[in-house]
Amino acid sequence: MFSPITRTKTSLGLLAAVCVLAVVAIPGAASANGLASSSELTFPSDEAHVTGSRASFWVECSASEVSTCNGTVTLTTNGKKHNVPFAVVAGTRQNLSVRLGANSTAKRVVAVARTAQTSGGYVRSWGLLELR
Repeated sequence: MFSPITRTKTSLGLLAAVCVLAVVAIPGAASANGLASSSELTFPSDEAHVTGSRASFWVECSASEVSTCNGTVTLTTNGKKHNVPFAVVAGTRQNLSVRLGANSTAKRVVAVARTAQTSGGYVRSWGLLELR
């Protein structure tokens, strides 16, 4: 039979093992330990330039060196959504262009990027872009 002290040590040992496993299973915790990385598309500038009916803006991929950010950017203006797919190489910037329509008079758009993750699922990032 175990003494109370031995039970406590055994219980603490099991509790510690469960805690370690739980931390590894938490999304994002593994990347802090270098076990996995997430990719995210960011908007390095808050400006989008309008030419005709198209808005163009810069995006940047914050993935690891051997990865690519893939997904969709959605611009929302005047209650309408305008989508563009993207595939940006890690650590680089790319200019994306989206057709807003001929009658758009918006001064700002909300840009939301959904970046696919290698482990499954998506990471969302957003920016408020001024149309110039």
